[in-house]
Amino acid sequence: MSVQALLLEAVGALQRGAAGEAQQLADAALAEAPTLAVAHAVRARALLECANWPDALVAADRAVQLAPRSSEAQAARAAALLAAGRTADAVGVLEHALALEPHNGSLCVRAGAACFEAGQLERAERHYANALERGHAGGALGLALLAERRGDLAQTSEHLVRLPSSSAPSLEERWLRARLARRTSNAPHALELLNAVDPTRLTPAQANLHFHALGAAHESAQQYELAFDAWRRANELRCGHFDPSALRREVDALVTTWSSANLATLPRATRCDARPVFVIGAPRSGTSLVEQLLATHAQVHACGELDDLPQLARGFDPRSPTAVEQLSNRYLARLDELAPSALRATDKLPHNVFQLGVIAQCLPDARIVFVRRDPLDVGLSIYSCNFHAAHSYATRLEWIGVFLHEYARAVEHFQRVLPLRWIEVEYEQLVAAPRAQARRLLEFLDLPWDERVLDFHLNPRAVNTASYAQVRSPLNARSIGRAQRFGSALDPLRAALGEQARGG
Repeated sequence: MSVQALLLEAVGALQRGAAGEAQQLADAALAEAPTLAVAHAVRARALLECANWPDALVAADRAVQLAPRSSEAQAARAAALLAAGRTADAVGVLEHALALEPHNGSLCVRAGAACFEAGQLERAERHYANALERGHAGGALGLALLAERRGDLAQTSEHLVRLPSSSAPSLEERWLRARLARRTSNAPHALELLNAVDPTRLTPAQANLHFHALGAAHESAQQYELAFDAWRRANELRCGHFDPSALRREVDALVTTWSSANLATLPRATRCDARPVFVIGAPRSGTSLVEQLLATHAQVHACGELDDLPQLARGFDPRSPTAVEQLSNRYLARLDELAPSALRATDKLPHNVFQLGVIAQCLPDARIVFVRRDPLDVGLSIYSCNFHAAHSYATRLEWIGVFLHEYARAVEHFQRVLPLRWIEVEYEQLVAAPRAQARRLLEFLDLPWDERVLDFHLNPRAVNTASYAQVRSPLNARSIGRAQRFGSALDPLRAALGEQARGG
């Protein structure tokens, strides 16, 4: 069989959901033509459908190296970057590809999706609108996704009406319609939409998304055993690379590097700037809620989950006064760009907990808002969400327990030794007494009371986390004690948490 025939068959296999077969065909094509860029791009697509993003990124990088002006190679690389959680890089790649082919409606949709994932909703809207102008139905679906993310469910329905009628809507449309049904308290319709899909005909990547959606619909219908089983199936399809012992060693190193004795001798930045407010807490602990509340204050700019600090801290030498000053100036320059007139600027990347020593040295006037929530509720919420690759622990309950245990260990150490201003906010108390807790929080930040913070759910700012729907609703206690509904299914999580699961 010729190389061209092998690739045509590989594309056909992808279209019918046979990703493993597509990879084998692409490999066969590459054995005959190892420098053919399109073969590497097809192989990357097949690997992604098999939920193997690390190898997919290698294949896509090779495709781009061989054919830097190929929009197909660029699109494959962007898809792998998105799977790896590198959303900003994916946006750049796709917009470069669009510059090569500005009238390509499919690329417009892909660029819109990448901007959507990166939280750049206005930019995403422009790309989706351009796709619609070029006659691509994905533009209308993208605009519907944007409206749902912004909490405008009526506009979501209006955009869905613009889609071509079909007896077999796309998976993306079906998932969105199911989500809309859940958000309007119609779980039976959501289940009807999702149960019409045969999961055996899906690729692993599609099945992962589908089972997460199915689990959410079953939970809305109070079918907890079915919900948990769907999430289990979803997580089994993901490619996990978490090493619990490596995380323990990382936290050990933090404790050693930023010990009380070392902190007394390590240099600190000389520049004074009280703008930075780091909202930390494990994923799904309530950090999005706290940031949304603060974002509604007139003197606060919410930056969301910035990845600036972890990137700046790579290779950082805590003993170097020059390194400390450079990191301080670069981070504050980023705040100058994002929030030039704000009195306070929040950064709520959960993994900043592992940068608290760096923060104490380089941003000594920063304030820390630590959000704490019942670890069982947090662990279940992580398990039921479809996190990207940066959260490699999220696919197994025992791994989630290890992550939460080590996260808490890092927090306890830094609370004890760092000379930073620190406040702890309990999610359950915030829900029970929002006015009192909001006042306490604003006083900690030296901000005047602003009644509008209690109406945080009316704030139209883009929220690009799994909590985007929750922050569009007034405070409620529905998620408190959620883990109790799942009984012994969470025993692996309880075992990994140990005393932490029992409040110890």
